Amino acid sequence: MVSNCNAFYFVRSGDWCQAVADKNSITLAQFMTWNPQVGGASCTGLWANVYVCVGVDDPTTITVVPSCIASIIPPSPTQPGTVCTCKRWHKVVANQYCADIETLYGISAAQFNAWNPQVGASCATLWLGYYVCVGA
Repeated sequence: MVSNCNAFYFVRSGDWCQAVADKNSITLAQFMTWNPQVGGASCTGLWANVYVCVGVDDPTTITVVPSCIASIIPPSPTQPGTVCTCKRWHKVVANQYCADIETLYGISAAQFNAWNPQVGASCATLWLGYYVCVGA
């Protein structure tokens, strides 16, 4: 996913690349550029129950976040933008906030934000039922 993504779409079973692009009023070329993991025109890398990028801050500047090989296969679903070097995960439950998770695992807010940047420093986009990184 590109680093300047600012809008996400939750892929549902039966979605395909063109349909996702159409639902979000973007071109298929934009969708492919912002989500290189979907596998090009074949769309074989588009998975259900994950988020994909459907908007960017500055469409003239596209930087693909480098991929890496995770040492541990992440659980699903994971919070978008989580570092790929994560070694320990936590599933967010009802009425739980970033500070609760940080205390539970003895990690700092800076660590949590570095490992889960799209949650945001104010914890505004912590998603219930999703896994976040608590150790990398």
